[in-house]
This record gives sequence, C-alpha cells and structure tokens, in this order.
Amino acid sequence: MYNPANVGVIAAIVLLPGTWVSPGQWGNDLALAVWLLMLGTIVTQRARRLDISWVFLAAFLGCVALRVVLLGQSWAIWWHQLGNGALLLFAFFMISDPMTIPNRSGARIAYALIVACGAAAWQYLLFKPNALIWVLFLATPLVPLLDRLFPAPRFAWRQAEEAGPRRGLLDRALS
Repeated sequence: MYNPANVGVIAAIVLLPGTWVSPGQWGNDLALAVWLLMLGTIVTQRARRLDISWVFLAAFLGCVALRVVLLGQSWAIWWHQLGNGALLLFAFFMISDPMTIPNRSGARIAYALIVACGAAAWQYLLFKPNALIWVLFLATPLVPLLDRLFPAPRFAWRQAEEAGPRRGLLDRALS
C-alpha cells in the first residue's frame, strides 16, 4: 500500500535519532530542474501516470504563489520552489508511483490535490519540516478508499508479449 521509499524515509526519521532529510541536497539549479522535468515526464508518461505529477506540481506551486501574493513576498521565492530538485523528484518519482496511488484518473487528481494542499499547510502553516514526505505517508490510507469509491482496473506493467515485438532503430534500418 505504501511507497517503499516513503516508508524508508519515515522509518529512518522516527526510529533513528538525529536523522533528517535535506530538501536542498538536490540543489536548486535550472539545468537540473529541466532534466528532472524532462526525464520525469518521460517516466510518468510511460507508466500512464503523468496526470498526478502535473496536478500535484500545479497545486503545490499554486499554494506557494498564493502565499507569495498574500504576504507580499518576492516572486523569487516561487521560482526557487519551482527549481527545487527535491520537489521535482517527489512529483515525478514518489507521488507518481503507480502501485501506491489511486487507479482512476479522477481519484488520482483528487489525491494529488490533497497531498499538495496538505504539504503546503504542513510546511507554511504548521512550519514543520519534511512536509512532502509526511503528508504522502499520512494520505496513503486514502488510496484504498478512493479505489473503492471510484473503481478502475488495477495498474499492471505491460508485459513484453502484450506490447508486441518492438523493433529497434537498427532493426528498422536493416529491413
């Protein structure tokens, strides 16, 4: 039910004294952000779960934009969040795990909104660290409920036989 990476991080924080997660460890570089956006889009599109990543990013960055406007802050804060490697890794490689999110697209969108708004509240209203990790962990029990309320076929990785033979570039050039 839980994303294994999410459980590992939560277990480390809870069970190992002195453990901390640094959102800055992935940096805040435009080139890194572009690479993560491109590669993350490819991965989530192949898994047919692109919707949850983009809805989550839009909702979370929308909450940050609202905060910037309400507090009269510089838009550099919003741009800083957009380029945050940890946020982009979370959006494309953690919340989008196809085995631990709702199966129906509408339920995934609702789940993304719940996690994004919860993480923004955790971080900017409660001023607690590791908002993305904690809110994903706490929201995960909603997945079976959403799947029950909005049934859809369970996710399964396509098997090579189902996908049919794939021909590489060299095979196509030689034929």
